[in-house]
Order: sequence, then C-alpha cells, then structure tokens
Amino acid sequence: MFIKRLLRQCRLCLFLAGSLIVVLVVAAMVYYNEVGLDEKWRTKIAAEIEQLGIVADFDNVHYDPSRGLVAKGVTIYEDATREVISANMASMIIDIDKSKLMRGEGIRVNKLHLRGVHISLAVDPADPSSEHIDIHDLKGNIYLPEADVLQANSLSGYVSGINIQLDAKLWGRKFIDESKPASEKDVVAHASRLRLITETIKELKQWHWPDESPPVLKVFVEGNLTNPQDLRVDLEIIAKELNKGDRTLRDVLIRGDFKNQLITVDQLAFKFKDGQLKGQADYHMATKRGRFIADSSIDLEAMLEEYFGLEIELPVVLDAPPNIHCSGDFTIREGQLPDLRLVGRFNDASGTILKTEFDAISGDVSWKSNGDVYITNLQAKRLDGELSGRCLHKNGKIRFEFDSTLPYSSFNPLLASIKSEKGQQALSRAKLGKKSKIHLKASGEYDLHNKAEWLVSGRVQLDKFAYKKVDLHHASADFDINPTRLIFDDINIRSDHRDYKLYKKWGGPSSGKVTADQVEVNFADKMVHIKNANGTVWPAPIVRLFHTKVADHIEQYRFHHPPSLSANGSFDLVGPWPKTDFFINVKSKGITDYKLLGEDVPVRGLSGKVHITQGRVDVTKLDFVACQGSIEGNINVKTTNPKLVTYKGNFHGERIHLGDIGRIYDFDANQGLITGNIEFSGAANDIRKFNGSGDAGLENGNLFSIPMLGPLSPLIGGILNDKDIAREQVENASMSFVIRDGIIYSNDFIAASNTIKFTGEGNIDMKTKVVDATMRMNAKGPLGILMIPLKPFAGLFQFQGSGTLSSAKWRAVVFSSPKKGKNDPIFSKAPKAQQVRE
Repeated sequence: MFIKRLLRQCRLCLFLAGSLIVVLVVAAMVYYNEVGLDEKWRTKIAAEIEQLGIVADFDNVHYDPSRGLVAKGVTIYEDATREVISANMASMIIDIDKSKLMRGEGIRVNKLHLRGVHISLAVDPADPSSEHIDIHDLKGNIYLPEADVLQANSLSGYVSGINIQLDAKLWGRKFIDESKPASEKDVVAHASRLRLITETIKELKQWHWPDESPPVLKVFVEGNLTNPQDLRVDLEIIAKELNKGDRTLRDVLIRGDFKNQLITVDQLAFKFKDGQLKGQADYHMATKRGRFIADSSIDLEAMLEEYFGLEIELPVVLDAPPNIHCSGDFTIREGQLPDLRLVGRFNDASGTILKTEFDAISGDVSWKSNGDVYITNLQAKRLDGELSGRCLHKNGKIRFEFDSTLPYSSFNPLLASIKSEKGQQALSRAKLGKKSKIHLKASGEYDLHNKAEWLVSGRVQLDKFAYKKVDLHHASADFDINPTRLIFDDINIRSDHRDYKLYKKWGGPSSGKVTADQVEVNFADKMVHIKNANGTVWPAPIVRLFHTKVADHIEQYRFHHPPSLSANGSFDLVGPWPKTDFFINVKSKGITDYKLLGEDVPVRGLSGKVHITQGRVDVTKLDFVACQGSIEGNINVKTTNPKLVTYKGNFHGERIHLGDIGRIYDFDANQGLITGNIEFSGAANDIRKFNGSGDAGLENGNLFSIPMLGPLSPLIGGILNDKDIAREQVENASMSFVIRDGIIYSNDFIAASNTIKFTGEGNIDMKTKVVDATMRMNAKGPLGILMIPLKPFAGLFQFQGSGTLSSAKWRAVVFSSPKKGKNDPIFSKAPKAQQVRE
C-alpha cells in the first residue's frame, strides 16, 4: 500500500517537474524569440561560423520555435578585419547542436538554412564601384556534419536571371595562410580572375531569354579546400532558348567538369536556326588554351557574322549549311574575343562556286576567329564537268586556285556579273556550242572592299569554238589578267578552215597552227602587244581575232594555200591608232590571187613584209612570180581617213609572159615577154584618183595580140597585102607612160619587126575602158615595092583608133607630122625599140 502511494507521489513530482521544464523551455523560447540572444551568444555563433571561413555579424539572433535560431541583419565581410563588406542578408536560419549546447560544450553549428536571400557581391571587394554580382532568391541548406566538412544541398539562386543550382561537399578549411603576403603571381592571377568575371558579367548582360524558362546552371563541387587544385567541379548548363539581339540559340546543353585547372566539356549541344551542333571540348586555365571536336549542321558563316561580327565572303556558297565534322583549338584572351581555329570537312553539299551551280561540293575547311577561312581539297561536280581547287579568305581578300573542265556556258552567271561594257563586248564575241570544251586552271585574288582590285592567272585551253566568227579547233595559253591588262603567254592556236571561203574554193589543209610567245592587251593604254607570233595559216582569220580592219585589207590577198606568217609589234584597240607599230612577214609557196584591173591575177611564191603604223600599211620587199615573170615592189596604204583610204607604190616586173596575160584578160597571145616599171598612187574604190608613171617593153611578141591593137591588123594587112600580118613578131616594143586621174597617157610608143616599125601616142581611160590612140607605121622594108604609090609619104602610114579596149575601131587617116618632127623614131633608119630595164 505504501509502495503504491509512493509511486503515485513520484509520478506527480515527475509531472510537475516536467511541466515546470516545459513551462521554463517555452518561457525561454518566448523570451529568446521576443528579446533575442544576448551579445555573448551572438559572438559565440559568429565565431563558430567564422570557423567556416565566413566572417559575419548579426544585428539580432532570436529563437523561432518552428525554425530554430534566426539571425537577422546579417553582414558578411571580406576578411577578419571587417573593413570590406562582401554581402548583406536580411536573415539566416542557423541550426545548432542542442545536445552539445545542453552539455555545456559550446555552440556547434550543424546547418545554415537560407531562404529568399538577396546577396550583392562586388567583383573586386577592394573597389566598391566595380561590377557587382547580384544573387537573388538564394535558398537552400549548408550542412556542417564535421568541423572541417561543408555540404550544400540544393542551394539555388538567380544570378543575372540564370537559375544556379549548387551541390557541394568540401573539407579542409585552412587553405589560405593570411599571415603571408600575396605573391606577385597570386596578384596577377587574382587580377586575371577579376577581369574574366567582369567580362563574363558584361557578356551576360547582352543575352536574354524567356522569363518562364531561364537557363539553369547546375554545379557540384567536391574536394579538399586545402588543395584547391584538386577540387572536382561538375557543371551542367541547360537552356531552352538564349537570345542575343535578334539571334537565338535553342536547346542549349553543356555538361562537363573541372579538375586540376582543366575544364572538360563532355557534352555540348545547341541549335541555331535550322541546324544543330554536338561536340566535346576541354580548356586548361593555366595555359588558357582549349580544344574541341564537333559535328555540325548549323550555318557557321551566319553564326560567325551574327555573334562575332565577322563577315565572310567566299567564291563557294552552299545552298544549305552542310554537315561538317570538325575539330579545333582556342585561346582565351583577356578583354578580347577568343582566338579560335577550326578544321573540318563537308561532303556532297549543293551550291555555287564563282556563281556556277554544282550538284555536289566537298572540301576541307579551316577557319580562324580573325575571319580567315581556308577551303582545300575542294571538289565540285555537275553533269557536264568538274571543278577542283582551294580558296582563302584573309585580311579582306579572297585568294583562289581552281582547275575546271566545265563547259563555257556554266560560267555565264559569273561572266554576266562583269560590269565592264568592253569586257562584255569581248565576251559576246566568243561562241561555244555543245561540242565546245574548256579546261581552265586559274589562281588569283580580289579585294572584298574594292572589287576593282583583282588579278587572275593560270592556263586555259579551249576546243571547238569561235571568236569574232573565226572558227578554231584549239587555243591554249598561260594568262595573267588584272583590271588594266590581259597577258597571254605560250600561245598555241589551231584554226579550223573548213568553213573558210578560201578553203572551200581551193582545198588544202583543214586547219593551221599559230604560236606566239606573248600577246598583251593593255586596257589602260588601249593597246595590243604581240611577240613572236608564227604559223602556217590563212592570215586574215587570225588577224581578225585582234584587228578587224587590218584583216579586211589582208582578205585582198586570196591565198590558195595557207602561207607562213610571223608577226611582232603593237597596235591600238581604238582609232586613230597613234601608237600602232606592227610587223608581219608573209611567205607563201603556193598561189595567191590578187585582183588587178578587174581580173584575178595568180601569183606564186609571194613574200613580203607588212608594217602597220598609225594610219599606214607599208608592204615592202614584196616579191612574187606572176605570169612566169618575177615581180617585186612596195605598197603604202594610208588609212588615216577610213572614208578615203589612199595608197601608193611601185613595181618592177621582168619577162612576164604575154601569153599568160592573154589567158587572164582573154586575148590571144602565144608568146612575148614583158618587162616594166610603174610608180603609182590612188584612193580606194576611186579610179579617178589613180595616178602614176612607168615604162614597159615587149620582147619577141605578137604586137597585134594585144586586144587594143588586134583590130588594126586587118587594116594593115590590107594595106600591105599581107594576110598574115597579125602574126608578125616584133623584136622589141617599148613605151613610157603617165597616169592622170585614171587615164593612161603615152607619146613614145615604138615597136619594130624585121619589116615594119610602129610609133604612136594616145590614152586609155581605165574607168570607161575607152581608147583614143594614134598609130604610125613605116613600111619601108623588103615589102616597100608593094606599097601603093599614091600615099602622101612613101611607106609611111597613120591610123586612128577609138572605142573600148575590147572592141577598138581603127581607120586609116592622112599621115601627119609627129610632135617630134623629124626626130620622131618613125623616121629613123634602123628602127629599134628601147629595151626596158629596172
């Protein structure tokens, strides 16, 4: 019974004691919640937190039954001097080890709980005016399981709108020996970190994103703070959309880690416009250099221009961003954009090169952040040909090398872009068909900022084409072109004669070959310079490639077979050709037709030197065989006035067969050799301006076979009663003459045979072919006995001729005294004509 009462009393005491304790605890909690802990406790708590490396003061610390110790007015300092404030927090919840506190072992902080905290940290604590890092809505727990261990779980906040989520496990707090002054290396490193952070903040301010989906940066840090170089940091950045200006990156994902000053990105991915990039990278903070590898289908050119301000213009333009496997390296430069180098390869992308479309383009590409782009092993294909080469964009200039078998038509878009009117005219003169081929090797460069500055060199070969309506089998040459001049070296041309009128008429080789050391077209001086051109070819078509008017003049010489040519000199591209100085040597073994007095005169073995200067064409050392006689001479043609081309010249001919002349001009002459000289001048297409002088002689020929004298033979035969007088052969016949206004005048014609002698004078109009001549005959020879005694002068006769050359009419007239009187050769005892020599 006693025991029962004792137990009831013990329970009552325990209940009262417990109730008292609860009341006291509640009272203490209410007191400390309302009044707060005193300065002693706040100092102890601050000292404990300082063991974590956090130097802080509190305006008030109170106990909240639902949350624990709540510190308000929290001030965090840069160091123990408490001179520089790093951050301010309105409140912070501190979880302490209550069991140690009750055992009197002091205050042990287990956890710091942050919620809705705003922290503003100066990038450079020593400079309050420096850039600040503002952390908004910081929340999460910091655990202190052991004295040297710190853990952060789901610590998160917003920095410049980026949601940063941090998990950490750190140990070893005494990693800075503040008793030692910072070394110069540490000072430099610290300054470098400050600049990097500052530049990062400035760059972040240029980016924005949708409010409902800010980027997330997840960070996990683990390691010994005593050896910070051994810290391991895992990073993950996730962003649905990042915008800079009007440019957008989508689905951004970066995963990596940091250890021993090496940042490794295991996964890098983002989308830009219609393409995406996936890759890996690493970066060493000590060397500030990194590497990367990636597969990309993004428009790198557009991205580089939009994000880095680099304008890249290349002859290669792809229709769509290619799939490219690339790698590269980069170097971080303080205060500047990174130095970046990329190499990669793309395959089978459609696009254009030099504005020519291709079905498949492949190549190796190298790019640097300074804007340099280099494409090598370039291969481009289309159904009608291929192109290979390389190109470089550097310092605002494009350099390129191409080897192409494309048809000429494929370059039409490029050629159409040429702004030069003269260039377009020159190109329009080239005609290429389906069978035409072109092989082009070219290298050159042009300035992107000044399209007038460019140059191209290489070698070109064209087959089966035409230029200026001249058909060519083949043409090849090295070339060097810039806006002021065009130079061709090592020139080989094989002409196509099959449609040329002289080939169609006379046959012969269907093609001819021309070579030249150099042809230069100088656009600035408006000149063409030709060095050592040689060939066996019809000359007019080849000359027409360069100078139409000279070619028109050469067409007068109608070669039956291509002659041998050589040429040197210069000529103007436009009139009045003040600097033209051009030489052509011509030598032909075959026959050449030249129109003379309305008929084609065939000449053989034509050779001569042609010198073309301003308004002049001089043909010297002209030598040929015509009508079996040798002829040589010179011709000068003045072309100063295109509407009035004048000429002058001289010829000497020896032993020209009269019979051949007869066959040309359609009169019967079986024999006779003509020798003569003539100097002449005139104007093209106007016989009335033809003037000259000369002499001519006939040996052992039939005088009456000359058409003009033919009708005289029956009249003389009747007088002399000699029916065969038309066959009378003269030993010599000669005359001198002058030509005025297209009319030939002579007053000293003389001819003699064994029996008779003739003298005469008269004129022939070369335009109308009208003859007005007087012929005197002395027949005092063995036939004198047959003469009619009633004539006024015994044996002397006179005839008057008129009409046209082909049908002159002669009549006997009264013998009149010649102008020379008794000195006239008709009265000489031994009649002989003078033999004409040069």
